[in-house]
Amino acid sequence: MISALYTALSSMSANENALRIEANNIANINTTAFQGSKATFGDVINGITSGASQSAGGGTQLTGISRDSTGGALFGTGGSLDLALTGNGYFIVKNQQGAAFYTRAGNFQVDKEGYIATATGNRLQGYTNGVLGSLNIGGGAQGSNVRVSGDGTLSVVLEDGQMKAIGQIAEAKFNNPGGLASVGNNLYTQTASSADALTAVPATGGIITGTLETSNVDLAEQLTGMAVSENAFKASIKTAQTAYETMKSVLDLKK
Repeated sequence: MISALYTALSSMSANENALRIEANNIANINTTAFQGSKATFGDVINGITSGASQSAGGGTQLTGISRDSTGGALFGTGGSLDLALTGNGYFIVKNQQGAAFYTRAGNFQVDKEGYIATATGNRLQGYTNGVLGSLNIGGGAQGSNVRVSGDGTLSVVLEDGQMKAIGQIAEAKFNNPGGLASVGNNLYTQTASSADALTAVPATGGIITGTLETSNVDLAEQLTGMAVSENAFKASIKTAQTAYETMKSVLDLKK
């Protein structure tokens, strides 16, 4: 009876985790290039009763959280620094301390020092004269004067209307992009599971300008998952109540 109670509690914990992940997916359905996650579970074995070939089981446990690294749909914005990757790569950005992060969210802007950066100040990385570093279009330049071609070449429109090439945006690819670790703000870091980034320039047509990637979360799928998790959670509560009442009845008989 105590085992049944613990089994029910493990189910409540597992389904609470599933609900939390599904709620987070739904909350970020309008977040640019957000990649949804899914909980995975495994059964718990307490041991096999003498004379039996199978264990009665000890409930369930969270074994991992997997992230869907497939790209979301694309939508046009017209912004000169709204960029979408057509392949499975990632933009590279660095913070003020020089730490590298990876992102699919291509909504960039020009900061006060002329660097191409995210809204939180992480600077876009690319090649200038063959050297990888933060891309800078020069002080006083405006984002509306920036042009990005399909292969990531970054240019600035001069006062006379001529185009001046500044550099080329870098793209990072991973053997296992699903192994990247999320650190918030649409940023990821590489892990042993993802392996090291393979950095190069995008192929021709690898970047679409004036376009952003949407979240890859399927709302209908998340709502269905939430309904299943909620019903399982409620059933687990009922199981726990039944186990408790049965145990209480046995204890009452001993009085």
